[in-house]
Order: sequence, then structure tokens, then C-alpha cells
Amino acid sequence: KYPLACLDYLMSVYGEGLAVGYNIGCNHSGTVARSQLSAKAKSLNLQFYVGTFHGYALSGHQLIAW
Repeated sequence: KYPLACLDYLMSVYGEGLAVGYNIGCNHSGTVARSQLSAKAKSLNLQFYVGTFHGYALSGHQLIAW
């Protein structure tokens, strides 16, 4: 819950167009989509980014999404 609370704060402070670099951004984006923050994140166009080499750990369908 702590990462979601931090994200809620960041969205409140920085608003639309926020991009978050997170080493598990692929998983965390799903968590956000299933949380109460989903509508807020969508309306503010929140985006997650992961490191370049993180792609080696992802499967093919996950790479397309990222």
C-alpha cells in the first residue's frame, strides 16, 4: 500500500503527464489499474517506465505492452 500512497501523492502534486521510472513498473502498472487510483491515473495519463535491461525478464506479450 505504501507505493500506492506515494503514487497518489505524486499525482496530486505533479498532475497530468506524470511518468514514473520503477524497476517493477510492469507489475506496478497492473496494481494501479486494479486499485482505487485507476480512474485518477487514467485521467492524468500516468505512464510507467522500466530500465532497458528489464526487458530480458519479460515474456513476448509483456514486451509489446512496454
